[in-house]
Amino acid sequence: MNKNGFTLIELLGVIVLLAVLGVIIIPKVGNSITNSKNQAYDAQVINIKNSANDFLIDNTEVMKNNDIITIKLGVLKQGGYLPVNVKNPITGKIFSNESIIKVTKNNEKYDFELALIDLEDVNETIDSNYPILVLNGSYIEYVNINEEYKEKNATAQDSNGNNIEVSIQIKDGNQEVQKIDTSSFKTYNIVYSATDKEKRTTTATRTVIIRDNEAPKITFPKETTLSVEEVSSFDLNKDVVVTDNYDKNIKVSVNSQLSNKVGNHVITYTATDSSQNQTIERRVINVVLNK
Repeated sequence: MNKNGFTLIELLGVIVLLAVLGVIIIPKVGNSITNSKNQAYDAQVINIKNSANDFLIDNTEVMKNNDIITIKLGVLKQGGYLPVNVKNPITGKIFSNESIIKVTKNNEKYDFELALIDLEDVNETIDSNYPILVLNGSYIEYVNINEEYKEKNATAQDSNGNNIEVSIQIKDGNQEVQKIDTSSFKTYNIVYSATDKEKRTTTATRTVIIRDNEAPKITFPKETTLSVEEVSSFDLNKDVVVTDNYDKNIKVSVNSQLSNKVGNHVITYTATDSSQNQTIERRVINVVLNK
């Protein structure tokens, strides 16, 4: 080695060594950064799901299995369940208020399906001067089949605190309809919009689920007395009537037997409708030697 410095061959060797190290190290650093962003994104998704779960606890009744509701990210922001500027860690952009969280209940657990949109992908801005829109009642409403839906409306104010008009649009899927029909099991979305003088618009969505919460009714004579001789020919379904608010011709099952032993016998009847609402009634039959 030259005491005054590196020779040309030595310098070339160092350059080659640095190039080799760069080829090895730079991709690993890049992969590490990518993995870190992906992990942060996954953590953000979990945070959004947890926020949606908190929202459901505060704003819904108990969901039944197979119920499906849709929540917009803007609703979670407006309700304080998420910060306004919740970001996509991969792109560094704020998630749009129009991002969707679809919630399905399966086997007593919530399944969350997210459709997250970056802010620049939609015509939307985050502006504290936008109108404040608040729904009266819950963001998710349950209506019993064949019962009238009563609209609770919403209130809105502009940035100066002045009340502004709220418009309502009812949607059955992607189709706009004039009213909510409660004669069949459906899920509707009611979109509320408030626009101020500067044409800034805030929207919120209420989900209305039509379902059957009412169990069948079982009626039978209050008092039944049979002689020992009558027991064997007695029809336990005689004079037993099942009615329901929606289903017709519901069958009733008898879960006990009647013997000719003298005394009181408890007969259990069970009726279940198509929505799995169930009623259990117990009937006492008195068996005597002779009437």
